[in-house]
Amino acid sequence: MYQALYRKWRPATFAEMSGQEAVRTVLSREVEAGRLSHAYLFCGTRGTGKTTAAKILAKAANCLSPKNGNPCNECEICRGIDDGSVLDVVEIDAASNNGVDNVREIREQAQFAPVRAKYRVYIIDEVHMLSAGAYNALLKTLEEPPEHVIFILATTERHKIPATIMSRCQCFDFTRIPASDIAARLTTVAKAEHIDLDPAAADLIARLADGALRNALSILDQCAISGGAVTTATVENVAGLANRDYLFGISRALAKKDVGALMTAVSGAALQSKDLVVIVGELMTHIRDLLLISTVPTPEEFLKSPPQEFSALKELASSFDAEFLLRTLRALQTTIFEISRSPVRQTLLEAVLLELCRTESAPPPPEKVQKVPAETVASKAVPQKGLKAAAPLPDSVPPQNEAVKTAKPASARRGKPDFWDALVAALDPAISPIIAEAQAFIEGDLLTIRPERAFGLRMLSKDAWQLELKNKIKAVAGRDYELRISSENQTAQLENLAATIAQMNRSEAGN
Repeated sequence: MYQALYRKWRPATFAEMSGQEAVRTVLSREVEAGRLSHAYLFCGTRGTGKTTAAKILAKAANCLSPKNGNPCNECEICRGIDDGSVLDVVEIDAASNNGVDNVREIREQAQFAPVRAKYRVYIIDEVHMLSAGAYNALLKTLEEPPEHVIFILATTERHKIPATIMSRCQCFDFTRIPASDIAARLTTVAKAEHIDLDPAAADLIARLADGALRNALSILDQCAISGGAVTTATVENVAGLANRDYLFGISRALAKKDVGALMTAVSGAALQSKDLVVIVGELMTHIRDLLLISTVPTPEEFLKSPPQEFSALKELASSFDAEFLLRTLRALQTTIFEISRSPVRQTLLEAVLLELCRTESAPPPPEKVQKVPAETVASKAVPQKGLKAAAPLPDSVPPQNEAVKTAKPASARRGKPDFWDALVAALDPAISPIIAEAQAFIEGDLLTIRPERAFGLRMLSKDAWQLELKNKIKAVAGRDYELRISSENQTAQLENLAATIAQMNRSEAGN
């Protein structure tokens, strides 16, 4: 049976891992010095080597003849762990085994000594998926573990791990692997697999992988199946990059304020059977690259678009100013969350882009701004008949009333309750920024909170955060309120679509 490249070429030692220099060094030295911790927490995005490092650590801790902190991969224990015959190393997927009973079973098994290996190792992947009860059941074992047990927890969402769990583990952050390291690894694998990989294609795959080596090997696997040399054209076809003209169509239409071209580009993208969420994501990357080109002196190494698009991007970037591109990114960021829940996705995207079309994309040329001499202004400032000329302003203006000069607090300016600033200070840092910028008003016993962004709405819709809000509101306000989380009515934006198009058409007809 064929084995995928990312499985076949999974590193077997710390030295073979790409990137993660700090993690590799610390773990190998701990093994070499015999100072292993009872619990580890590996955090990082997907494809960065968390599970690979966990398996290498499990082998190195039990290896009969380790070499410089690395497993030998030749003894019976190393081979047994690789083929699954050593039952003392257990890998658990917390996404499907996230209940209290699952953790209780682990606790009961952990009391027994290992059968063949030195340590009984539990690798719990996606540990953030455990339930609250499961965390509590695991906590006691992490606090007072048996001497022969090692827990290795892995997660892509560190912020979801309770502080009580993290404080009992050695935490390691797995960063995104640099594109240069990924390209070097792809070249090594391609040479061993007799794949004719063009260096430019390796660089393109490395950039598309977004720091995940597993993603890069999967793309290379797909490209190699087509047969022949793997070139940039092959990668573009496999990765779906060959038809990206709609991105330039949308951005050029925004630069020229061309409503017809904008609608044509959006419709063309939709007709390609592309998911509109994917379209918005690609458009955000495209706008990001335009922003980098217009602000960074040497942006080539930071761009995510294919290299052959650089000249076109550079030419197009001169049509925008940075402020408009930043505003576009913020609008698309909000839209990407709203589109996933909207029944009229294309209409919502068109409304957002048309609204951007109405704003200035570039500052007016300096030569078109004429400065009027001060003498001319003074000579033309003739008082009308029957009106008294205004007295000249005194050299110094008397101080205003202190009550007028003093700025009101944010809560008073925005019509929020008086206790709002105290509430923001008392809340968990995960939601305090959301509450700080949200709108709020009280009607009797009802407190309505309206987050500014779709992400904030999703966070505050969770029962755990609503309970946190109610408890903190009672603490700072001294009373209970019925809580309602609402969002701005999206239909207002959609209802203005026809009016916006009509207004644009009238302006074009007038010109």
